[in-house]
Amino acid sequence: MYRNDTIAAVSTPRGKGGVALIRISGPQAADIASRCFFAKNGTDIAVMPPRRAVYGDILCRGGYRDSGLAVFFKAPASFTGEDTVELMCHGGTLITKRVLESVLAAGARLAEPGEFSHRALINGKMTLCGAEALSDLLSASTDAQLRLASGNARGKLDAELSEIYEGLAVTLSSLYAKIDFPDEDLADMDGDALLEAARGILLRIERLIRGYEGTAAIREGVPAAICGLPNTGKSSLYNALAGEELAIVTDEAGTTRDVLSAELTVGDVLLRLSDTAGVREAEAKAETIGVRRALETMESAALVLAVFDGSRPLTDEDMELARRAASCRGKVICVVNKCDMPQVADKKALEDLLGEVSEISAKSGKGVSQLKKRIESLFLDGNVDLDEDVFLTGERQYGAAQRAKIYLCSAVSALEAGLPPDCAATDMEAALGALGELDGRAVNEEVVSRIFANFCVGK
Repeated sequence: MYRNDTIAAVSTPRGKGGVALIRISGPQAADIASRCFFAKNGTDIAVMPPRRAVYGDILCRGGYRDSGLAVFFKAPASFTGEDTVELMCHGGTLITKRVLESVLAAGARLAEPGEFSHRALINGKMTLCGAEALSDLLSASTDAQLRLASGNARGKLDAELSEIYEGLAVTLSSLYAKIDFPDEDLADMDGDALLEAARGILLRIERLIRGYEGTAAIREGVPAAICGLPNTGKSSLYNALAGEELAIVTDEAGTTRDVLSAELTVGDVLLRLSDTAGVREAEAKAETIGVRRALETMESAALVLAVFDGSRPLTDEDMELARRAASCRGKVICVVNKCDMPQVADKKALEDLLGEVSEISAKSGKGVSQLKKRIESLFLDGNVDLDEDVFLTGERQYGAAQRAKIYLCSAVSALEAGLPPDCAATDMEAALGALGELDGRAVNEEVVSRIFANFCVGK
């Protein structure tokens, strides 16, 4: 719950750096900061020109001082909507800690995770979807994730949801007018217009849901496994996809004894890739365990890259691996490696089991870019435009959109069947409630608290 006190925290990452920032927000922000910061020109923080950096000394806990800057943001023109002071000191771990201790000793309370953003939400400086977009922006690890989050951070999702909500509210009010005054022409829409409006709103909600489902490979990543017999070039492929030497590559069979994992991007897809031990009958205990883990990883992966050596004839073990791969729950790409050497492997036999073959040379890089494009096409809808389309980006939003869809489908069905307007109105009102949860109009405090608990302390 919101407390009308003054909070403070370090808003820059922990560690050594040129500058660290301590944020102070609340009704006593200026008074507390004035006990810790002393401007060289003698100006008190409370009367400093807003949003202008002033140089001075910063008192540290322990009696010594640092030099730095202070900026005063007068409410409501601040991130939180409250009086806010940002102190910028040198970025050493200890000096930053001592400045924060000084601020806390002067009367501030240490902020809880996400509390600055939570206060921004309460004070109308940020929407709930905007807060979730900010969290996505901070945690993004790929360019595609950044592009997904940045559109929402700029308010694109808020604008879309607002239009959908208002459109449904107008439709519902017309429906209620028909219910309450059946003999008078008070509704803005007749029966056909009501049905058309409801269908249009349903289409927009379904588009948001499809966009969320179609970008899962960007947000969450794809668990992928490279599997094959020893010396087929699995580790070389792993390195080629990663773009660096992550796995040891030798001519000796069985070099990889355990599962190696890395996150890497293939186009816009985040691939959570595992390089596994060569699958064969092993005698050594360590290799036996590695083979078992390889098979388990293959069976649980959303993508299996089954690798075969094109420069040698297929063996019974190769075909057994192909059959295992074909029975996996995930998608499978058959990769025939060493295409830079004379080819003798029976590719037709592999195609019959696993479909189209991707021929590559992991060593020289030939065919690897085409393989990456194929991987991306398996998990991303080519019609998705990350820069222009609007996307839901979290399970909470997705769940609320699904509920809105279910209720609105029922309302549309009632209108199509010519049932009494009350039947459609009940479901349409429930859909409106779900949309209110989606954009934060009707969300409860417990949900809000869970969202901000994922933020860092200084945000």
